[in-house]
Amino acid sequence: MSSAPARPTKRRIAAFFVIGLIVGLVIGLPIAGYIILPRVVKPKVKVKVVEKPVPPKPIEVTLAYPVWWGDYWYIRDIIIPQFEGYMLRKGKFVRIKIVEYPSPDEPYRDKLIADMKAGTAPDILAVDSFWVPALAAAGYLLDITDYTAKWEDWKYFYKPMKDMVSWKGRVYAVMMGTDVRPLYYRKDIFIAAGIIKPGEKWVPKTLDEVLEAARKIKKWAREHGYEIYPIALKAGVLAGEACTMQGFYMILLGYGGRLYDFKTGKWIAKSRALLKTLEFYYKIYIEEKLSVPPEFWLTGKPVDKIHEYLRDGKLAIFITWDGVWYDTGPGGKWEIKTDFRGRPATRDEVLDYTITPGEKPGMVVTISGGWSWAIYAKAKERGTAEIAWEFLKFVASRKIKVLHLVSVAPGSLAPRKDVAEDPVYRARVDKYTIWRATTLVPHTTFRPGLPEYMKVSELVQKATELILRGKKPREVLEWYATELKKIVGADKVIEYPIE
Repeated sequence: MSSAPARPTKRRIAAFFVIGLIVGLVIGLPIAGYIILPRVVKPKVKVKVVEKPVPPKPIEVTLAYPVWWGDYWYIRDIIIPQFEGYMLRKGKFVRIKIVEYPSPDEPYRDKLIADMKAGTAPDILAVDSFWVPALAAAGYLLDITDYTAKWEDWKYFYKPMKDMVSWKGRVYAVMMGTDVRPLYYRKDIFIAAGIIKPGEKWVPKTLDEVLEAARKIKKWAREHGYEIYPIALKAGVLAGEACTMQGFYMILLGYGGRLYDFKTGKWIAKSRALLKTLEFYYKIYIEEKLSVPPEFWLTGKPVDKIHEYLRDGKLAIFITWDGVWYDTGPGGKWEIKTDFRGRPATRDEVLDYTITPGEKPGMVVTISGGWSWAIYAKAKERGTAEIAWEFLKFVASRKIKVLHLVSVAPGSLAPRKDVAEDPVYRARVDKYTIWRATTLVPHTTFRPGLPEYMKVSELVQKATELILRGKKPREVLEWYATELKKIVGADKVIEYPIE
């Protein structure tokens, strides 16, 4: 007979409980209403700390530009951001900071020179090209000759535009744009006087032809009872620099002369061209009375008044600056509204423009000014010269210059031949601008931008005023030579034969 299973003793029950508790702790079984989790052993891991990247510090380059110019916003909001993006694509983080200078030209120049002397001027400078020789001679501008020699675009700049920003054979700036001096004539008067036919353009071949046209107009006007002055040249002290640059200098160049000899580095006290120019003034104002009365230039505001004469058909031939074409157009300050008889007419119907000829056929006479981009000499020490040069190349490039001219400065003239020939440029500007850019700019010249120039210019104005007062040309030339030596020094003048 089988025996019954043995009943567990209390000791066995206690042993089973302990064993179950141990197993539960290991495998995580519920014991007495709790979940017992296994112990997690964390592995030993090396943690690498990654630092947040710090953006590179920008290369700051400073720039001075006339804040009163109409295209200032374009330089600030369009050109500079484009250049910064261009440099970023080349791997350089550049920031251009504009330094605002007082306006207009004279306070701007004075502040700029003061900062140059102090060593604090901006890296990139907008400077009148007329200032370049004096600033270069003083050591304030960086010599960029080596830069331009390696610049492929430099060959597209007209030679006068290169010469204008050079001093003693070295280059110190890059021209932004320029202007010229055309000869304006009232074609309604020319047609009435029988000099040209309707639809024809007057293109005088010599200065003598200009005088001959003036004589014909004087004779015709007298016969028909019209108060018309055949020709005018700005003259006298009241006309200021306009007398020198837009009057005297134009005739002087026509006779092959200059005020300063760049080859010898001396001011010209006497020359055949100086005498011929004084004789031209004497002829139209005193001898033949082909112009306004001499006293016209001695009182009031003669420069404004002479342009009003051109507007009103009281003046037939006049050499002046190229902006007058727009000033006599719709909305201009000297807007033409009538022909010389007083009948309604527009500028294009009664006014035209042509070259100023010289003494010999084939000469094209004009003179120019204009602003330029330069680099402060201390930019080299600051380490910003290379970036500054990159900016000059960028802003003077064909693409940027075309966009600038057609968008915000359509009346300005390009210093580059390829810009003047660009199809986009030619399609967007008027024919007058194309004519100036292609006919006059290649033949232009400039004033000597030396510290003594303004005093010499005042001397020229006084010389024309002596002519207006009846002094003979040879007498005035002797006076000019004597006074010039007093101004610049006898060792800084040269005299050439006058015959």
